[in-house]
Amino acid sequence: MVTQSARGRYSLSETGRASLALFRKVEVERQSLNGAVQREVGKLTSKIVFLFFILGAALMAPLSVDIFFSVQYMSLAALSAEQIVVIFLAGFVGMIASLVLFVIYDQHYFAKNLRKNIVHVVLFAIGVSVLSFLSTFAVYSFQTGTLSGMSIPSASGANMILIVGILRTASFVGITPMMTYSIIKKLRLRK
Repeated sequence: MVTQSARGRYSLSETGRASLALFRKVEVERQSLNGAVQREVGKLTSKIVFLFFILGAALMAPLSVDIFFSVQYMSLAALSAEQIVVIFLAGFVGMIASLVLFVIYDQHYFAKNLRKNIVHVVLFAIGVSVLSFLSTFAVYSFQTGTLSGMSIPSASGANMILIVGILRTASFVGITPMMTYSIIKKLRLRK
């Protein structure tokens, strides 16, 4: 690895220089691999965080509306048909906004194919609808349990929460393929 000259100086031999070059190459590749792994972990983390943000937005609107609806009926303040429609639309629009975000997310990170996008978004819509309905059912169960212990003739309010929740989730799943198709077409036209 090392040779000594006639003057007593030490230097790397041909084998030593080749070994040093190999060590440097291995170190550069190791650092490059570590950087690539860190970049991939960062990308994956951002994808997961953004997905949870979209999912939270999708569930926040209908849950907030269901709780508001429940509180209104618990306070014996009967809602008019117009107010019920506004409440339905508030939860529905929140879910549609999350659908738009998910279409853009899926188009950017996962599927460039329209058919795959529609399948992914329908699966997302079904998952969101199931979770949304479970939260609606929890609010409904809470209200019926609370009302059963009281002498309040407002069981129709609890039933209305359930009906609005069912209509909201069915509408959301039903409109998903058409919304996805139109959003992707608009995104492609902009490019």
